[in-house]
Amino acid sequence: MRWLSRSVRRSSCPAMTTLLGTIAPILLLGSAVPGAAAPALDPAALTKYVDALPIPPVLTPVRTAPSGEPLYEVRMSQFEQKLHRDLPPTTVWGYDGSYPGPSFEARTGVPVFVNWIDDLPTRHLFNVDTKIHGAEYPENPYVRNVVHLHGSHTPSASDGLPMDWFTPGRSKTASIPTRSRPRRSGTTITPWGWAA
Repeated sequence: MRWLSRSVRRSSCPAMTTLLGTIAPILLLGSAVPGAAAPALDPAALTKYVDALPIPPVLTPVRTAPSGEPLYEVRMSQFEQKLHRDLPPTTVWGYDGSYPGPSFEARTGVPVFVNWIDDLPTRHLFNVDTKIHGAEYPENPYVRNVVHLHGSHTPSASDGLPMDWFTPGRSKTASIPTRSRPRRSGTTITPWGWAA
């Protein structure tokens, strides 16, 4: 399964940098019913370039600290979305109900805080091999997530370390520093146990 391609854009203003997250790692092109066979999909049968390029929305902070640091809230959830005009709606796990996920605009030198809220279901969409390291059940829940930022110098506590997961119904606030000059960044959500 291919994860996602990272999209990045830069602001034309040198005092601004845009952190763009193309987020939604799990694309389900078949049945989510356990034991049901997913129909085969022939990518060559799909007409290319018929859908408009999705432009991720820019998030607005839920509040700003007196010192100017913005705080965002982003929800991880399961939803259905059409990924091609000739395909039925596909079940995806993503951010704020969109795939690709939203983007953050940040001022250079002003940290960004993001409260990642896990509203994913507690039942996994796929069978989980509980024999592999880290996936033992019931010691570890089937659905758990790690949020990791690519392209910036993020402190370890906010960098999505493999065992720093959290589960549905919980949230985690991350600090994302911005550098003194614009830099390209993107975010991905990586459910632990699925990353390659």
